[in-house]
Amino acid sequence: MLHNNGGGAAVISQIQKGTRIKRHSHPKPIREWLIVISGSLKAFNGKLEGKIIKAGESICFESEQSHRLEALKNTVLYAITVPADKGYPDGR
Repeated sequence: MLHNNGGGAAVISQIQKGTRIKRHSHPKPIREWLIVISGSLKAFNGKLEGKIIKAGESICFESEQSHRLEALKNTVLYAITVPADKGYPDGR
């Protein structure tokens, strides 16, 4: 965890190729931004089923928007939630 003060949380994660992050959502009013530093992910949700997010690209998930991820390569990811999601990113 880089930062979590209630107003927002930020974490850098290293995700190995093939790792799947189960479908989940964040309660209102929490929004989540994912920024891929290196590697690539495939994001799955109702609007962007199978969208590939490459290094230098980002995606935002709105409150209560169900989503899941799959690492296509070894990936370094910067994740931000605003406001902070209690326990983030545990259990994701």
